Amino acid sequence: MSDEIITVSIDDGHFNNKGQIIGKDGHIISYLSPSYVMNGSNSSFGVMGNEDTSEFTTLDAQGNTKTFTTFERVRYGEEENMVETQSHEYLHSEANRVMVHSMLHKMGLAGKKVALITTSPIRRYFKANGEVDQQYVDKRNANLMQPVYPALEGVEPVEVVSVVQIPEAYAAFLSLLFDYRVNSGKGQLKIQQDYKSVDILLLDFGGQTLDAGVISNAQPMKADCITAEGVGMLAVNELVYDELKTYRRKIDRREIMDIIETGKFRTSRHTDNVIDVSETVGKSIRKVYENGLHNIKSKIPFGDFDMILGAGGALKNPTVARTISGLIPEIKLIDEPMYANANGGLKYLIKMMSSK
Repeated sequence: MSDEIITVSIDDGHFNNKGQIIGKDGHIISYLSPSYVMNGSNSSFGVMGNEDTSEFTTLDAQGNTKTFTTFERVRYGEEENMVETQSHEYLHSEANRVMVHSMLHKMGLAGKKVALITTSPIRRYFKANGEVDQQYVDKRNANLMQPVYPALEGVEPVEVVSVVQIPEAYAAFLSLLFDYRVNSGKGQLKIQQDYKSVDILLLDFGGQTLDAGVISNAQPMKADCITAEGVGMLAVNELVYDELKTYRRKIDRREIMDIIETGKFRTSRHTDNVIDVSETVGKSIRKVYENGLHNIKSKIPFGDFDMILGAGGALKNPTVARTISGLIPEIKLIDEPMYANANGGLKYLIKMMSSK
């Protein structure tokens, strides 16, 4: 194992995992993987034929070896075996540990030592009084530093030598505050003054949560930030599925995302009959986000801010982005919203390590 320590940022969401790393030429490389992880070996559940899987082992709190399988894509009947990623407990679980380490392997870091930064929903990172929930942070960091071993013979584990947590939404803000440029193969950070001395509301539209980050003079107003649970793409997917399951029940997550984007649905897998479900999709999106935004607006007056910015993986879907822009006409959707938290985390960790 090399002694070089590589800086890595992972936004391990409830829906997708987003990762960023600095390449050899100094430029940032992005990675994306779905949050599919299953207890047990892939062969235990009759999915031996799915080549889009990776198997890992790790120890539980009692020192017992546990096996998990991560998936790039699930096939017919497999999704029902996946670990529930929507619960609070997931972020401290062995399954989450394996999911993060699986992402590190996807990023080509087998046998490497890494300094890792990961993200957390803003209201889990901070207590209601604005203090950092240090018990939550320490438990999450310790969990991710535990070793995870690939089952594939000859593949070395990734050694996580340090972990830092950063709250979502604020991490997305840092992706804008710090401009990263490459000069002669080396990256350099420069503060963007337009974002430094203003009041900003950053809405982070994720898989399970909608985070409202209140930021003033480049600092989070910790007690004012909000996390709306159950307001995300998982909820949208469930509503769309409930509307379409009278046609057929086997609709995987990737197909639902295509349906949300196109508004088209094939009613049977053995025919080419396609129907327009754009109205159903639109109603589902509005139902999820109108309720979540109403809750946030009741606590945070949108008129108090110089900027309202939108980030998060949900905005990568053009149908969702259009709906959000309609619900909040003054919002500015940032570039590359999917990777905003991972990007801000990476820049924060680079700055933190360079100042040591």
